[in-house]
Formats: sequence, structure tokens, C-alpha cells
Amino acid sequence: AAVDASLAPARGATSVAFEFAGNAGNEGSVSPRTIDPDVTSTTIYRGSGLTNTSARADSFDNYPVGNAWKTTADDAEAARQFDTFTITPVLGHTLSLTTLTYAFFSQNGTSGYGDPAFNSSASYSTDGVNFTPILTTNNLSATLQGTQVDSATATADLSGIADLQNFFRPLTIHILLYHIGGYQDGGIGRVAGDDLTLDGTFDAPAVPEPGSLALLALGAGALLARRKRA
Repeated sequence: AAVDASLAPARGATSVAFEFAGNAGNEGSVSPRTIDPDVTSTTIYRGSGLTNTSARADSFDNYPVGNAWKTTADDAEAARQFDTFTITPVLGHTLSLTTLTYAFFSQNGTSGYGDPAFNSSASYSTDGVNFTPILTTNNLSATLQGTQVDSATATADLSGIADLQNFFRPLTIHILLYHIGGYQDGGIGRVAGDDLTLDGTFDAPAVPEPGSLALLALGAGALLARRKRA
């Protein structure tokens, strides 16, 4: 009898979630609040273009090296102005991602460039070197002007990205912030509940049919008997 190559029914779940409520904001890194048992995750931490010299409560706050944020996602990526983490499916399992959701903010709720937009986008990498953009979200809400600190929510549908379906190797995510005025902090968080979630479906490894298990057991017994006679 052959091994049944079919997988167990896919199981939808939040693969990893971060919540920053109660944090000072200047932690060097933060562990996930939720990690699915079929995945491992690093902490979330800053790229070398950001520092933790700002501390805005209930967030993972950032301040740009050199006091200046980049104005485009590509420039922010190159300058390493991002928060990042890596997930890896547990050996024998595959993961298909469906949704990335996170809340982001800037100090004054404005870009500092003559309009009320401050920007964020995300990118991913399957090799830790080459990153592909996921989404760009502009927050154009006029309520976020002036000195108000508030958060915008970015949501990305990942189900159509082939690299993020049925993968089993490490996957690194970058959350980029840019188009923020100089000498301002910005980060992730400051909303009720989870501040960043990555949802998907897990597939269990192939399970041998009962007949295959019996053949394996017989083979192991025969091998043991030969060793004893030797």
C-alpha cells in the first residue's frame, strides 16, 4: 500500500499576533502575544535605521536615525527604517497566509510635508535578503492633523501572493514607516486588541495509510531480526 499523500483538512488560525498595550514603547524587542503551535516566531525588532529613543505608551515606537524619515517605501527599505520579525512553520507543516493587519501612527498624525498623510507599507522575503512589497496604505484622514496622536489601520490580502502559499521555510516581514515629518516618532500600536496580526491556514503533514504503517513495522522487525542473527 502506498503512502496517502493527501493532507489533513486545512486549519485556519492566527499564526502570530503582537499586542503592545502596557508597553513603554521603547523596548528593544517584543515577543508575540499569540503564536500558533504549528509556527515559530522571532520577536519584533527595529531595523538599523530606527532607534528606540522615543517612548510612546502602548506601542512599539521608533525614531529615525539622523532625525529624518524617508519619503518613499523603497528609500525606507534601503535605509532599514522598518520593524521586522520572522516566522517559520514547524517541520512537516506548510502555511498559507491570508491576511496581514496592523495599526500604525506618527507623532503629530501628519506627514510634515504639507498634507495630512503619513505612510506605511510592508514587504516580505523568503531568503532574508530580497524583499518584495506587499501593500502601501495612505492615511488621508483630516482628523489626524495637528498634535493629535492616532493610528491608521493597514490590511493586506495575502491569499493571491504565490510565495506566501504552502510555504515551509522562514518568512521575514518588514513593516515600513515613511513620509513622516522630521524629529517625529512613529510606530505600530495604540489600538484596542492586537496591534499586528498575521492570519493563515495550516496543512498537516501527509499521514501514511494503516497498511503502509504495518509494512513499515514488518520491515523494522525483519531488520532487527537480521541484526540479532548477525
